[in-house]
Amino acid sequence: MTNKGLSKLAFHSLDRLTDAFPSVVPTLFQKVFQTLLGNNSVYSFYQARYRHILKKAKNFDAILVVADVNIGDAIMLQQAVEVLRQYFPFSRIDYLCNFTGGELVADLPAADHVFKVFKSSGMPAKNDLAMINSIVKSARYSVIINYCPFIANSDLDTKAVIVRMYVPLASYIIRRWKEQSGQRHISDATHTLLKNLLSPIVPAKHIHNSVQEPISPLAFQGNSIYLTREAIREAHDFLADRGISQEKHLLFFNPDATSRYSQMPIHLQSELVKTVLESNLVDAVLLGSTYSHEPIEQKIVSHVPESLRKKIAIVPHLSVSTYAALIDACDMFLSNDTGPVHIAASWKISLSKNASMRNRTAVVTVFGSGDSKMYGYDSQRKDHVPANQLAPSKVFVSRAPCRNITCVNKLGKSCKEVRCFYGLEAIEITNYILSFFRDMYHREHSAETAAIPAAYRRTAN
Repeated sequence: MTNKGLSKLAFHSLDRLTDAFPSVVPTLFQKVFQTLLGNNSVYSFYQARYRHILKKAKNFDAILVVADVNIGDAIMLQQAVEVLRQYFPFSRIDYLCNFTGGELVADLPAADHVFKVFKSSGMPAKNDLAMINSIVKSARYSVIINYCPFIANSDLDTKAVIVRMYVPLASYIIRRWKEQSGQRHISDATHTLLKNLLSPIVPAKHIHNSVQEPISPLAFQGNSIYLTREAIREAHDFLADRGISQEKHLLFFNPDATSRYSQMPIHLQSELVKTVLESNLVDAVLLGSTYSHEPIEQKIVSHVPESLRKKIAIVPHLSVSTYAALIDACDMFLSNDTGPVHIAASWKISLSKNASMRNRTAVVTVFGSGDSKMYGYDSQRKDHVPANQLAPSKVFVSRAPCRNITCVNKLGKSCKEVRCFYGLEAIEITNYILSFFRDMYHREHSAETAAIPAAYRRTAN
């Protein structure tokens, strides 16, 4: 899915057919697509092919992992570094990712160095490729694990063994999609697939390097991000300057999204905020500022009665680390399907000994075109992974008639009519939100307990 040549033409043609036959064409295409690419023979072929490529490596002394270009990718694909570190404890393992997302994983313990490169959204810029080649030349990597579909082997000036990992990863996810079994969240799939590829070949490499201990890689445990003392202080100052106590019931709402196919219609967003503000269960709503040409947050505020606007605090464009610390101070994070969801769902680790994180933020994500099983977090559904928080996570998925596997690539879509949020009602979302805050209120006023709720995430880090 490189959005070039035949791929671009195929997407355009499918979207035109979808516009005409929204219920029939996508369903038929997905069945054919899964039959051709999700069968066991194709899956086994890709597993064998990319394991063979890994075997060509003379050593694994210096490894570079190249993530895809967006903020969320920087967070979700850190699992590749975690797995590699378990197999190669004494190797140099570097991570190259989105510039902004890289701020949150710059202190990832499993990485020797995190290169913050990609600054644009969707496609690498020419300057990005030049910087990558400069890094590759100076470090002399033996292996490069590339998750970015927009970077070809020919783009990299290196003699290293290059594994275009997004190809077997896509095959792995499609296989699970067809079977409707197991997890297909990007992070879980990244973790599991890389272990499957490395397990048969790495013991020999370890023996060669005189490492005799058996390898028992850990299971996927969720993602983490790392916050500085300055970011935590700035978040606290933001709340204090607006007279908002962290003891209050706070909801952080992110109205932004990178695509019109994943951004809730303005009327739905406005109704959500208005209904939440009308309840006395929520003391304040932090409303994120958007990066689009239209200030959506101002439109939302204009739909709220003046008497309720005092409960809104608009969050300006902050550093991503401060933004993450602000999320941690809130009881719930509500968002479209976009990068900040993965920030909210990550376990937050303070880099300051004098500051600790709450990690008790419920994560609620509303999905239009996207696949919630790949990008969402839900602590009650077995086919989803939970957020890495001591709080519940929940997805709300629209009943779009035309949703299909190609909707994963929003950059390549060109649908004339956006049907992504068909069948989604504000009331089902607000009922869940208010139920969460109602339960919180009862726990706080219960004589029996003031204890932390049961852990909804997979494991404590």
